[in-house]
Amino acid sequence: MKIEKTEYGIKFTLPELLPHKKVFDEGRNSFDVDNRNYFINLQFKAIDWKERYQIESFNSKILACFVHYYHGDDKLIDNDNRAFREFINSCINMVFVPTDNPEWLSFMCISIKDADDSFFSKNEDRELSGTSHTEVYVFDDLNKIIRKECHL
Repeated sequence: MKIEKTEYGIKFTLPELLPHKKVFDEGRNSFDVDNRNYFINLQFKAIDWKERYQIESFNSKILACFVHYYHGDDKLIDNDNRAFREFINSCINMVFVPTDNPEWLSFMCISIKDADDSFFSKNEDRELSGTSHTEVYVFDDLNKIIRKECHL
């Protein structure tokens, strides 16, 4: 996972789509329904990044925008998927905001098929161009974004 500070907040780039199905965990000889290890690993990376770059927590309501890029014949993820919750609990809640209740967090999902550019900005390095992956944007001031992008 790559994490970076943007003009409007934080961008997480996952080199794959969010996990959305049961995964067989050979160590436990069972299905890892919640993909716990995957999300625990993401949580450690988010906390480490925040501490290393001394990033402050948000002090007002945020928007987490999940953008799924699909290429080729990859199966689409249901928008009611539990992976959104797992990502929010692992990488946003208690890391960047004190709680994930509606006073602090709203979220949305966008799905894009066969796009080469990042949804909110040009994908400069294009390292994931042509691959299915997920980007999660955490915006700290939606009004500022809307005013700038709409030239108000």
